[in-house]
Amino acid sequence: MAKISIFFGSDTGRTRLIAKQIAKKLGEATDAPANIGRTTREDFVAYERLILGSSRLGDGECRGCRPGLPRRAGRSSCRNWPQPI
Repeated sequence: MAKISIFFGSDTGRTRLIAKQIAKKLGEATDAPANIGRTTREDFVAYERLILGSSRLGDGECRGCRPGLPRRAGRSSCRNWPQPI
């Protein structure tokens, strides 16, 4: 078993493709990328290192900034969202 695993979540398939490209570059150091929606806790703890990939909405804007999508409850604008560290 490889020491590194790549887990991904994808809405359109792009994150899956990127995960496959990363796995190809890493070669035998990693197993084939796994869809996070089809994994268990045991899948995560079986590896020494994890690479996690997730999709983002549109061009990265939050839900409330995109026309036609509802804002999150209790938030009037994107400026009120906590910023990532």
